[in-house]
Amino acid sequence: MQKASQNIGINTNLLKFMALIRQLQSYYNIYNTLISKINMLQIFDFCTMIVNLLCTFLLARLYVIGWPVGIVGLIMSAGLFSVSGLYADAILQMILLFSFGYGWYSWQPNFSHKKIVVHRLKIIGWLKVLVSIGVFGLLVSQLLIFYTDSTTPYMDGFTSVASLVCVFLASRKL
Repeated sequence: MQKASQNIGINTNLLKFMALIRQLQSYYNIYNTLISKINMLQIFDFCTMIVNLLCTFLLARLYVIGWPVGIVGLIMSAGLFSVSGLYADAILQMILLFSFGYGWYSWQPNFSHKKIVVHRLKIIGWLKVLVSIGVFGLLVSQLLIFYTDSTTPYMDGFTSVASLVCVFLASRKL
């Protein structure tokens, strides 16, 4: 009688183990299906977005650490754009890299100022900023029209110039 109960216990444990294996196998199949739908470039793109959002948050809160986080985000973005064949955007990221380096340097506390002081532009300053974006955006757009096969030269030109101007303003604490 004892042997029969031991066999039943063994069979029950074996059945539980086999059920566990089937469950793990179904999870593995779901995992493989999901991973086959997502490629590594999309994962890298998502990570790049998270780093760049973190940079924006930190700089908006006036944390100096936002600048090096932004540099990491720019390098990631440049790599992403290069792999995707968006070479002009990759070059823009490298130009912004120098601007971020300057911003990081200029936001370092010195002996006289321990706190970051943000200056506000007056209306004349904002008009100069808008005119600069307009003039240089038009110039860059014309260069894109004549020297590249860009499908959106005006959008690309104006957003590129606006990005550069905004980083310059942030680095100057304006």
